[in-house]
Amino acid sequence: MTRHRRLHPGAFSLAFLDVMSCGLGAVILVFLIFKHGTEVRPPPPSADLTQDIAQQTSVSADLTAERAANQDSIGRIKDAIASIEAEIAKEGATARAADARAAELNAEAQSIEETKKENEQQAKDAQNAAVKVTGEGERTYLIGMRVQGARIALMLDSSASMMAKDIVDVIRLKNRSPADRVRTPKWIWASKTLRWLTANLPNASTARFFTFSTDTTEHGDRSWIPANQPERLTEALNRAINVAPTGGTNLEQAFDAVMRASPPPDVIYLITDGMPTLHGELGTFSLAKMQSCYGKRQTVTPDCRVEYFARAMDKLYQRAPNIQVNVVLLPLEGDPEASLRYWVLANRNGGTMLAPAESWP
Repeated sequence: MTRHRRLHPGAFSLAFLDVMSCGLGAVILVFLIFKHGTEVRPPPPSADLTQDIAQQTSVSADLTAERAANQDSIGRIKDAIASIEAEIAKEGATARAADARAAELNAEAQSIEETKKENEQQAKDAQNAAVKVTGEGERTYLIGMRVQGARIALMLDSSASMMAKDIVDVIRLKNRSPADRVRTPKWIWASKTLRWLTANLPNASTARFFTFSTDTTEHGDRSWIPANQPERLTEALNRAINVAPTGGTNLEQAFDAVMRASPPPDVIYLITDGMPTLHGELGTFSLAKMQSCYGKRQTVTPDCRVEYFARAMDKLYQRAPNIQVNVVLLPLEGDPEASLRYWVLANRNGGTMLAPAESWP
């Protein structure tokens, strides 16, 4: 029989209690450690760190102030740049305007210089002119009308209306003597116009003089008079301007007479004051037509005067389709169609129509 050894009860109890005590102590230690760990606080900042923070804060404030100052400077610079750009634009516009004005002045100076040269040439031509004309300003040209051509026909209307611009005055002057009719203001005006034209004939040109009313008369020796023969020109001119105005205006017959010149003219200068009052050849209108043109009136109707003018133009251009006609139109009461019709006549082949003021020439 085996004998079992019995353990001592005191030894077992001591060992168990030791283990339990150690475990409990470990638990308590862990508890204490974790509890105190949650309450750990960072150490207070040192004096050097506080100083650094204060210094960085000051630097940041300085940088912010400097940035604000720089932004203000940038704004002022931008405003100054904008002002300078606006001033540059303004100066540019002023410079462009000055350039444009300078160009205008240069053009005006060139035009004045050309006019000066032309006037000098006209003055030179006037010194050599066949007919010497004196008067206010010694003007030797027609404003807006140049005297030119190789064979120049000078036509002067010598009808009764050339004595005055008012119909009542024309009727009153009809019964005056030839010497009185030659001295009427409007006829003197027309005579001066013819004299100016004659004085400005080109040196290489030739001329013939015609007056027309009911009939047409050529003055001179019925040949082309050279501009460099002053005696012949002066004689023909004086005969033309000493014709006493009378009768009606037969423009168709006048053109027919002028175009019978041999050789025919290449330029016509016509001095008149209104539409024709007579047609070319008697008998070409019927009695009924003539009665309709006059009726109970003492003067021809406006419609018939337009028809007479159209017939005269047709006859002229049938004979010389390229002839140039220049017109000096003096005023006459009650003839509104005249300016338009004579403008058409002059404009057809590059001529000029001039309606001068009473102060000219």
